[in-house]
Amino acid sequence: MLSMHTPDPNPDLRYMIHGNGEDFYLDNRVVSSTPKEDGFLVRGYIQDITHQVLLERELAEACRKAKHSEQLKSAFIANISHEFRTPP
Repeated sequence: MLSMHTPDPNPDLRYMIHGNGEDFYLDNRVVSSTPKEDGFLVRGYIQDITHQVLLERELAEACRKAKHSEQLKSAFIANISHEFRTPP
């Protein structure tokens, strides 16, 4: 159990740890805090969210590539449109 001296601990913490040559991502959630004589008793859980974080990174990269492709397509269409309208 963790004893804290604040009634409102941060209920959502994400952090990375490095172990065995790999990075692991953890999510810490506070479920409840109870006043005690020397502070507060905080109950919560820690969950491994490594897979979720890696998927989020892949999705962000895919979105970045899609936006770049859209910009290239728009530039290409603008270029072609200009070529069609401009006499030789």
